[in-house]
Amino acid sequence: MRILLVGQNPKEIIQVEHPFYESRSIKTLGKWVVRLHLGWNDNVFYTNASNKLGKITLKDANPYLSCYSLTSDKIIALGNYASRALKKLNVDHFKLPHPSGLNRKLNDKKWVDEQLALCKDWLNE
Repeated sequence: MRILLVGQNPKEIIQVEHPFYESRSIKTLGKWVVRLHLGWNDNVFYTNASNKLGKITLKDANPYLSCYSLTSDKIIALGNYASRALKKLNVDHFKLPHPSGLNRKLNDKKWVDEQLALCKDWLNE
């Protein structure tokens, strides 16, 4: 299965080409990938919903996101912006919270567990 993870806009220039590279978010995201049982039989790819740095609006969303849906079996949005950008382009996806340490929702471990369980079920549909 080919899985695409769509993140929110990067804070640093290096993340434009390599989303989540050397960020604290990649540790959380890596744990989620393991919990979702995505492994050797799956191709997991990452991209940004927007390559613009700093404050963004939906008009800054990458218009090529809809093309990725043609080459991906499943798409997971990481956070609200990525989900809204995919919805705008009518791309079917599952929304997980953004894995940033600044995301307060991640403090509720039970809620995160529920979201990952729902995502796992969705991936296995």
